[in-house]
Parts: sequence; structure tokens; C-alpha cells
Amino acid sequence: MARADTASASLRSDSIKGLAQSVAKPAYRRLLTAEPLLRRAVPVLIIAFMLTICIGAAVQVLEHRRQVVYAATRAIEALAAGLAGSDRPLVITSGTGIGSAGPGQAATDVA
Repeated sequence: MARADTASASLRSDSIKGLAQSVAKPAYRRLLTAEPLLRRAVPVLIIAFMLTICIGAAVQVLEHRRQVVYAATRAIEALAAGLAGSDRPLVITSGTGIGSAGPGQAATDVA
């Protein structure tokens, strides 16, 4: 009886192996026929992915620039609103000393 069980188990494993091969062979053949197309598609997909990343980075940089310009505009408007009622002028300088002309006179870069 033990021999019959062993023979039956061997037949079952062979039938499972045969079933797996019958299922796998058509899929393998389809994969072989699709291989040239897949080889050409991979570089195209990589380029499409890289373009998507570049476009996303450009959008992010432009949005950041827009936010910075908006914040600077708001700061200048707040400064102008603070100076609106006073007699003080808005003096913009680069931080470089250009000399002093005296009280109430505009300084120039001419020595």
C-alpha cells in the first residue's frame, strides 16, 4: 500500500508540473514576442518620467518665486503705509557709504 501511495504522489507531482508548464509556456511565448516592444518602451518611459520630474521642479520653483515676490510686495506696501502720513522720505541704499552732503541735502557719489 505504501508503494501505491508513493506512486500516486509521484504522478500527482508530475501532473502538477505538467499543468504548470502548460500554463507557463503560452505566457512565456507572449513575453518573447513582446520583448522587442518592451526594450524600446523602457527608455521612452524613463524619459517621460524624467520630463515629469523636471516639469514638477519648474512648477515648484515658479510657485516659490511667486510667493517671495508677493511677500516682498506686501512688505513694501506695509513700509509705504507706515511712511504715508509722515514727512520722512523712503531712502533706499545699497549699504555702501556715499558720503554726506549735510542735513537736508541729498548725497551723491561724486566726491
